[in-house]
Amino acid sequence: MNEMKREEKPKEKRRKRNEQSLQEVWDYVKRPNLRLIGVPESEGENGTKLENTLQDIIQENFPNLAGQANIQIQEIQRTPKRYSSRRATPRHIITRFTKVEMKEKILRAREKGRVTHKRKPIRLTADLSAETLQARREWGPIFNILKEKNFQTKAFLYTSNR
Repeated sequence: MNEMKREEKPKEKRRKRNEQSLQEVWDYVKRPNLRLIGVPESEGENGTKLENTLQDIIQENFPNLAGQANIQIQEIQRTPKRYSSRRATPRHIITRFTKVEMKEKILRAREKGRVTHKRKPIRLTADLSAETLQARREWGPIFNILKEKNFQTKAFLYTSNR
């Protein structure tokens, strides 16, 4: 019996390590992606219309960024419909940039104020794996306590979880 338990421990460690590696690969694949939340859907929407919508959002909210940077989009699309949705919210838009730096510039510019589309508030976020989002939710209360005690939390956000 003890021998079986000893065999299970390394298997469990290996399984956890493989899950973590898969999560890291998935986050790396999603790294150049930007998620737009709350942008209304329109009839006959296609990649070109979505690209124009993104250009309008950038022009409306970040005019200096629109003028200085050549924004190269590799792919843009809406997420699939969710069948169990309780709210009638528009599907998210996922934008994949050719360069990660462009996504990061937009996310930094977003910190300066409220982001809108046709004067309605929308949200811009990094597109992360479900596992990473869940891990961040679990760490949320801990970070809130650290902020209350005036600790610097930025260093914790970007460290590896190995």
